[in-house]
Amino acid sequence: MQQPADAQREAHRAPSGSAPTGLGHRRAARLAGRLALASLALALLLALAPVALAKDSVYWANGGTSEGISMANLDGTGGGDLTTAATVDTPRGVAIDAAAGKIYWANFDGDKISVANLDGSGGTELSTGAATVDGPNFPALLKTPLGRAHRRSRTRSASAPP
Repeated sequence: MQQPADAQREAHRAPSGSAPTGLGHRRAARLAGRLALASLALALLLALAPVALAKDSVYWANGGTSEGISMANLDGTGGGDLTTAATVDTPRGVAIDAAAGKIYWANFDGDKISVANLDGSGGTELSTGAATVDGPNFPALLKTPLGRAHRRSRTRSASAPP
């Protein structure tokens, strides 16, 4: 004889105050694991957040009478002008490569693209090869992730005629 659906569900439930059994136990174990992982992730986020926020900055080019590259911390704790050996001649726009710790800017009157570390050290002019650099404005970075470029080159070589 088959039990009604409610009676079947009751048979799988654990008595009050005891550990769940059967399917309920597995669900409880998965939920406990997810909660532990979420708690760990939240603890790490809270521990690292002040460090990450302290490094957040904004950079800009000053193309008026006080030419230069300036920066300020987003939390309002300070800022200043970038001191670098690279050319700064009517800068027009900046581009940041945060992963590499570099800043690039266009020198409108100097007809050059310059680069330096975010702290201003290591400043130099970017070699642009045979490309025309005439009154450049607002540089932009385009970087391809290594994995994507590697997959693309493997696909091309595999599909290329012998």
